[in-house]
Amino acid sequence: MAISGNIFRSTNEAKASSGSDDVVGQFRAGFQDEQGRPVSLGAWRATTGDPAVADRLHELLEATEEVSEWETKTGQNLQVFGSRNEIEVIFDSANAVRSTMVLWSQKGGKIIETDGEYIIEDGVVTDKPDPDVMLPLAERKQKAQNGTGPSPSLQAYFRLVDAPELGKFKYFSGSWTAIENYAEAESQLAVIDGPARATLLLDVVSWTDRESGQERSFTRPKITVIGAHELVAA
Repeated sequence: MAISGNIFRSTNEAKASSGSDDVVGQFRAGFQDEQGRPVSLGAWRATTGDPAVADRLHELLEATEEVSEWETKTGQNLQVFGSRNEIEVIFDSANAVRSTMVLWSQKGGKIIETDGEYIIEDGVVTDKPDPDVMLPLAERKQKAQNGTGPSPSLQAYFRLVDAPELGKFKYFSGSWTAIENYAEAESQLAVIDGPARATLLLDVVSWTDRESGQERSFTRPKITVIGAHELVAA
């Protein structure tokens, strides 16, 4: 299977701002334990630097633990571990969801960004072909693991339907299994071309390993676009 333009958005139009400058918090699908190891969650965890926002998130996400502090350099030092795995959100524009692949440098700069078919420069899809466009997905994953190829950079900026006044939140994912879903959401938002209502779900996928017989699972985000926000609300 080759990653091509039917998975990622392919357009030569410039991307407008997603409104990321006014973000008040971030939704997350996991955390790091005391040893620094990543731990996946089956329900949403949210972080913010605003105590009032944290208290409201504690209520909306039906958290069973108190708001706590965690060590971070982002300024979002308050965290809420919720019990809900699905939230209803508002995407303000078609640019609120992005599905690209990025190879980052050790200093955090972009070495290459692609929509899977063409190279992206300064947020604009160029006519320069992605050199790996014909590679099978497994080979693209291997290059990403080796640090020689880009990996998924999935972004979503949204407001909460139940509390839009709180401001905008963001969610980032590097999930290979969510690429197609994000690209489909992008296409649907482009058709709506305005505020849209959707759900953001943490989908826990479980299976039994054939060799060991052990139960295994992973969590992937899933966006379901419901429709134009005004029409849904009416």
